[in-house]
Amino acid sequence: MNYIYDMKILIALLLSSLCASAQSTINWSAAPNQRDVRLATGAPITSGTAAIGFYDGDVWYQYGITDIREIFGEPARFAGVASSIDPVFTGKQIYLKLDAGFTGGLFTSSQDNWVFPDPYAVPPNNLTSINSSEVDTAVVGFFNEGHLILVPEPAPAMILSAACLMLLIALRRQRQ
Repeated sequence: MNYIYDMKILIALLLSSLCASAQSTINWSAAPNQRDVRLATGAPITSGTAAIGFYDGDVWYQYGITDIREIFGEPARFAGVASSIDPVFTGKQIYLKLDAGFTGGLFTSSQDNWVFPDPYAVPPNNLTSINSSEVDTAVVGFFNEGHLILVPEPAPAMILSAACLMLLIALRRQRQ
């Protein structure tokens, strides 16, 4: 009789450990022999961030972030790994968001591995790897054979200045 009870306890422990270890894991990179990250001028990015996540309307859900840096003597590279148990990511398209001060880019791919896996899937179905050379869609920025190219982002002060200038022009026209 104790044998059956012991087996039930063992099975319960095994099942609880499986549930506790459920997570999805993503590796993302712009390693040597993959596209690097450049400014529109062609200069390599020397510092910045490479994040993965997705947008839902105007809200960015970030899964993970890493630094853009030199890897094996090559500038403008990144390599990151992140894990999550949050099911909000499951089945969503992965977006690569690059930021380097006042320049940025947002990229994705139509390849099957650019979808967040289910954290409760049996390994290796809860893992995926993506890289910069797989990008085939630029939402913000550009890409070519060897580079992901970031574009200037308007600074908030510039937007406010432009709005004030437009308001002054409209007021002046109204007075005439």
